[in-house]
Amino acid sequence: MNRKVLFTGLKLAFLVVALWWLSQKVDLHGVFSILAKADSSILLAALLLSACPIIIAGCRWFLLLRAIGIQTSVRSLISVVYVGQFFTLFVPGLAGDDVTRGLYISRLAPKRIREALTTVVIDRGIGMSSLFLLAMVAIPSNWAVLSAQNNIRWACSAFFCLGLVILIGCLTFFGLPHRPLESLIHWLRIRMPQSRTIQDVCAVASALVLKRSAVLGCLAGAIFTQALICGMFWLSGRAVGVEMSLLAWMSFVPLILVSNLLPITFAGVGVRDYLLLLFIPATQVSPDRVLASSLLILALGFINALCGGLIYVLYRPATKVDVLSADAV
Repeated sequence: MNRKVLFTGLKLAFLVVALWWLSQKVDLHGVFSILAKADSSILLAALLLSACPIIIAGCRWFLLLRAIGIQTSVRSLISVVYVGQFFTLFVPGLAGDDVTRGLYISRLAPKRIREALTTVVIDRGIGMSSLFLLAMVAIPSNWAVLSAQNNIRWACSAFFCLGLVILIGCLTFFGLPHRPLESLIHWLRIRMPQSRTIQDVCAVASALVLKRSAVLGCLAGAIFTQALICGMFWLSGRAVGVEMSLLAWMSFVPLILVSNLLPITFAGVGVRDYLLLLFIPATQVSPDRVLASSLLILALGFINALCGGLIYVLYRPATKVDVLSADAV
């Protein structure tokens, strides 16, 4: 308990320091004046767009579960993802969303809990991979700006290289015949500890090798999701006068999203603001407008989280779903 209190205290301290630093970098009165004049029609478009990644996330999860023989409704999974957005407000990083998914899927698929939980981890890995792939494609278009500072240049170079490695891995996974991949999984299964969890994970991997179209659909959905999130950043910026191309936003928003996963603050406050000010040169855009766009993104996140809280109050997961046996997958 004391450790939790200490960790929460450290995050609050970081938040206070971040807010103090921001108050020194921008004119808060100017920021609120810019927000008061924000384009409402663009904000409405950003709000509608912000719901799409959550809906797609539920569909992606549905594909993975169906691939291993767990049949449940897309509506239930979208509801669970929305509830995860609500708890992300209170638990920084990935824990709020992933723990919420784990708790609900254990009710939806009680006979195959370990395999269902494995899909949560796999979906998270696919989502992270899509960030690196999107950054790899977009970074070259904005390299002249990104390479102006050493720390940004190295971070973007690392993202580009990781994206290239992931691309090679994807081409290998989707291009090889299924027998070599099955042989590799069998080889790992023999040499890894013979626990029930390890065996269930290997069973899920074997099922996904046979149904790689589901994994491909999940990956395509994840890349599209990240592009939509970049679009949300772009629209939030345009609403307050940040005139940058969508491709330019795509070149650094994936880095911001990865950094927001670090459990050092609440709802990415401080981290996202600092990185936006770092990636968008003051010579190109006023820092006040950059911070205003960051606050709009925060507000959109809160609105979706509140929708998730409402669903949490109203939604009751089904007590029974169609679950095929592992042999049938």
